[in-house]
Amino acid sequence: MTADGPVGGASAEDLAQAVLRRRLRLPDYFVDPVLVEDVARDGDVYLVTVRTQAGALEQVTLDHARLRAARASAADTALVVPAGRLFLLVESARIRLAYAFDPHFAVSLSGVDAHGGRRGHP
Repeated sequence: MTADGPVGGASAEDLAQAVLRRRLRLPDYFVDPVLVEDVARDGDVYLVTVRTQAGALEQVTLDHARLRAARASAADTALVVPAGRLFLLVESARIRLAYAFDPHFAVSLSGVDAHGGRRGHP
């Protein structure tokens, strides 16, 4: 059918929504999987904004067939991350939560004496 009608069982709008906020493989453009941040349709092509593994935003133009193929490559399984990165994630969450209960937590971590060396003095 036309680009406005169903193609391969999914309309163009459904396909755009299906890939949004999903991790896809686009081997013609990127070595690693990318996260789809935004999809805009422009005629017969899609302008797809993705976030790379390095955190950079990139924009690629895909036709319906390539976007459908990328959707089929969507990673639904959990990714294995290095232990160091997982530790940083957990540690950052711990520090964020600690700050919610103690606003001076950052000062205590930095080694700065918040009392100016006057501990025990009024």
